[in-house]
Amino acid sequence: MECFQMTGTFDFILRIATSDMDSYHDFYRNKLATLPNITTVQSFFVLSETKSVTAYPL
Repeated sequence: MECFQMTGTFDFILRIATSDMDSYHDFYRNKLATLPNITTVQSFFVLSETKSVTAYPL
């Protein structure tokens, strides 16, 4: 869904959506981990959504 190049600890942050953990595992093993120059992957999972805003008021 999104890819951000970052400063600090992580080089990139990807935001992905999958239907379940099996789909995530497939994405990780068969897509992400096969890319050249990927040496470390650290995953975080959303437990619940507190607030979601898609636009800023002008």
